[in-house]
Amino acid sequence: MHTDIVASLVCLQAELDKHKATFQPDELRDFMDAYLKVLSSNDKKPSFSGTTYQSTHMYSFQLAARRVGK
Repeated sequence: MHTDIVASLVCLQAELDKHKATFQPDELRDFMDAYLKVLSSNDKKPSFSGTTYQSTHMYSFQLAARRVGK
């Protein structure tokens, strides 16, 4: 399980890096771009960060995995 989480975080970070490199604020492709837009905003809340994004994604993956396992 620990290995799966680490692999997921590595994959997520790689995808985040790709999104950062190709990010265009006026052409949002998905949730990741929307989050990057908030992160680059001058009026973002302190609760928004890269770490928060990773936590949100991992939580979503865990919920989906539980749902599929039922």
